[in-house]
Amino acid sequence: MLRYMIICSTLLMTAVTVRAQCQRPDVGENRILTEDRQTFPNGSTVTFECSTGYIPVETSASTSITCTGTQWSDLELQCKKKSCGYPDKILYGKYIYQHTEPILLGATITAKCNKGYLLVGEPVRHCRDDGWDGRAPVCEAVKCSKPPGITDGTFVPVYDSYDYGEEVTYICMGDLDLIGPSVLTCSDDGTFQPSPPQCQFVSCEKPEIPNAVIIEGTSPPYKYNSFVRYQCNKGYRTSGSDYLTCKKDGWNPPSPQCNVITCSKPPAIKNGTFNPQKELYQYGETVTCSCDEGFILSGASTISCTDDGKFESPQCLKTCDRPQFEHGYVDSKAKYFIYNSSVRVKCNNGYKMEGSDYLTCEDNGWNPPPPQCHLKTCDRPQIKNGYVDCSSHLFVYKSSVLVYCNIGYKREGSDFLSCGDNRWNPPPPKCHLDRWIWIIPIIVGAVVCVLVCGGCCCCCWKKKKHKKKCKVANYQGESHNAIESPDQLCVL
Repeated sequence: MLRYMIICSTLLMTAVTVRAQCQRPDVGENRILTEDRQTFPNGSTVTFECSTGYIPVETSASTSITCTGTQWSDLELQCKKKSCGYPDKILYGKYIYQHTEPILLGATITAKCNKGYLLVGEPVRHCRDDGWDGRAPVCEAVKCSKPPGITDGTFVPVYDSYDYGEEVTYICMGDLDLIGPSVLTCSDDGTFQPSPPQCQFVSCEKPEIPNAVIIEGTSPPYKYNSFVRYQCNKGYRTSGSDYLTCKKDGWNPPSPQCNVITCSKPPAIKNGTFNPQKELYQYGETVTCSCDEGFILSGASTISCTDDGKFESPQCLKTCDRPQFEHGYVDSKAKYFIYNSSVRVKCNNGYKMEGSDYLTCEDNGWNPPPPQCHLKTCDRPQIKNGYVDCSSHLFVYKSSVLVYCNIGYKREGSDFLSCGDNRWNPPPPKCHLDRWIWIIPIIVGAVVCVLVCGGCCCCCWKKKKHKKKCKVANYQGESHNAIESPDQLCVL
């Protein structure tokens, strides 16, 4: 039993010993592992470094990891491409960058000098692992040596050397002509440009061009750079350039030719014809054009072969007769109208239009058809509490009526109406109740009533006033007051 336990413990320890190791760690991007082994025992430590051309992102980051059991600890090292930074500035020049910032390993820059300065050194530099390769170029001011001399000529001014942009002017001796540019300039490559001229004697004969005349140019003799301009006679067309310049090899370009102008036959006229009919017509030759019945010529009836070799053909357009409709008229004096033309129509005074007032001549006549003109009328005015002194129920344009209000009503508006554009002018008046007509009788009645009542009161007052006091004697001889009856009574 003890032996069995010892064997099991040994096997278990062996198994644990086998498992307690780490496989080769993943190197990752832009990093190098300094160890070449594929397995590492428990507790092993390995170190990484950045690949060539790369540097740590964080300088304080750990570059090592440790095997614990079968797992590696986390690696802190991260690597990035090296940057060469910006090179020193070039005096009188600059660097052109072909990459975005920052300038990383492998980037390329090109040096370029300002105008008037020449690059000395290699223009292209590369960002290497140890920085920018090569030496920085320099920009030196451009200097030109003397320009080349020419036979039978010279140049001014004459110096031992010339700065960038300086010019020299060439001149020829005697009557010789300067062939080429007279001024050369010290260019940015240290040479004079363009190529120097030559001194030669140049003369050109007067060009002979049949059927042409000189209209502009230099008088003979014709020397170098003299020019003439020609024009062909009427009925002829220029073949070639009409502007000639005397050069060292003669006139340039070669003399032109003046060819007689011809026209091919005019294009066919739709709904018409032309005469005479030929395949070819000379300049100025004419043809006569005519249209078929029902069509009218738009353009000249006679056309000529023009100096551009073409006929200006007319057109035969369909016509429309003058629009006919009752009680209206056409706003034009023309007797007929050509195809696609338009005209405006109007109705006579007192008539209103039914249809369009704008007509266009088309293939089938006027579109839209001419309108109709109807007599303008006004209905009998309807006046509440009033009436029209006329028995008619329909009134024509410009007729008039008088309107009245019923008894006891007062008119607001004009009593005279005229029939205008389908309405009365001015509008019919209104008849309102006249309150004064009813108030006056009431007032009169009230006054009469007051007068009657007043008369009664007056009579009664007079009656009372005429009563008399008298002394009546009794048998004892005493006097007593008594009322005497009046002589008259008040009759209402």
